Amino acid sequence: MRATVAPVLGEIRVHVAWLFVTATCITFAGACFFADNFRKVDALASGGASAGGAGGSGGPGGGGAAVTGLALGNEHSCAIRAGTLSCWGSNQYGQLGDKAKIAKLVPTNVAAAGKVALVSAGKGHTCARRDNGESLCWGYNIDGELGDGTTTEKDTPTLVSGMPLARIAAGGSHSCGVTTDGTVYCWGNNQFGQLGNGGVKGSLIPTAGAVPSTVVEVAVGESHSCARDTDGGVTCWGLNDQGQLGVSTGTETCSGLACSKNPVAVFNLVKAAEVALGDYHSCARTNDGKLFCWGANVFGQLGDGSYSDRKTPTLVDGLLVTKIAVGRIHTCAIRDDGAPYCWGDADGGKLGSIGDGKAKSKPQPVTAAGKFTNIAAGGNHTCALQEGNTLFCWGKNGNGEVGDGSTDTRKVPVKISW
Repeated sequence: MRATVAPVLGEIRVHVAWLFVTATCITFAGACFFADNFRKVDALASGGASAGGAGGSGGPGGGGAAVTGLALGNEHSCAIRAGTLSCWGSNQYGQLGDKAKIAKLVPTNVAAAGKVALVSAGKGHTCARRDNGESLCWGYNIDGELGDGTTTEKDTPTLVSGMPLARIAAGGSHSCGVTTDGTVYCWGNNQFGQLGNGGVKGSLIPTAGAVPSTVVEVAVGESHSCARDTDGGVTCWGLNDQGQLGVSTGTETCSGLACSKNPVAVFNLVKAAEVALGDYHSCARTNDGKLFCWGANVFGQLGDGSYSDRKTPTLVDGLLVTKIAVGRIHTCAIRDDGAPYCWGDADGGKLGSIGDGKAKSKPQPVTAAGKFTNIAAGGNHTCALQEGNTLFCWGKNGNGEVGDGSTDTRKVPVKISW
């Protein structure tokens, strides 16, 4: 196979001259990939291939079906379009769900997932909800984070044991979901009480948490979890060694570190409209568009102009937002005028701007024109959806997690096509 990369007005197009579809794998950038994953790419969108598969008609850059879901894991990405789920990037643990533990450089359909309504990408696993309410997880499973009653890795979508879920979230080594009646269930690793059931014993199947109110959203970090209730209140539980639970005092200890095995109310945070978690920091957007963050801040990921951890919510001053995304150690948001901003660790270009490569403690504009409607942050990469269904991604790309058909680091956004 011979491939050439040609920049066209800021987008990346990969032109494949030869494709040997009968080969078991082909070598690209020093790695082996399935031949059928090298597709001709021309315009891109975030959220899953069309019903006709990659290369089908109606690409996101040209008025294709709406992208309704976007999620990034540590080194992989997923998106939903017209109910079809596509994933790309690292596949070491089967987290792409296509039966082959080989990285994919472009969006690849997860056919076994069926018609998908929601998707969440964790550290090494992925979870999704079908439009009929069935919940699925696949990938890494050493702590039971797939919720299927086993600790066996799964390279295709596997049903989560128990009842249908309205929301689902994948984290470091645990997962959580919300039922239609607003009850939180979590499963997987519970070393620091991140399942929220009052103990530290892990669970291979969903176990009910102790959130006292009706929940409409749940978010999961490396070893902590948070939930937003119908009144906009936020409660958190799990590891609290860097203040990620948002409470100033009163937590217990788990494995020698500060934690809370039961949900605790985040201090002085009201009317939250969205909550998102990184490895060790947390953020929430309020109804009036204000953004508050708390927890670890060594890379400036809280956006308050400092590099000091915060035990309680701290305002990201001067920024009104409509959408937030929290990566492992960086944070992003869509400003109320549609402009994307990122801050925190800058390694690999995940902040989306040409700069000095140093961490930024205040929001930085992403080098991208136009208005954006959605954004997602992963381990060392970021993706955002532009009006008109065009997906852009940037950052580290060693496993193809950017999705532009290469393994080259992208310090500014490139358009993704399938």
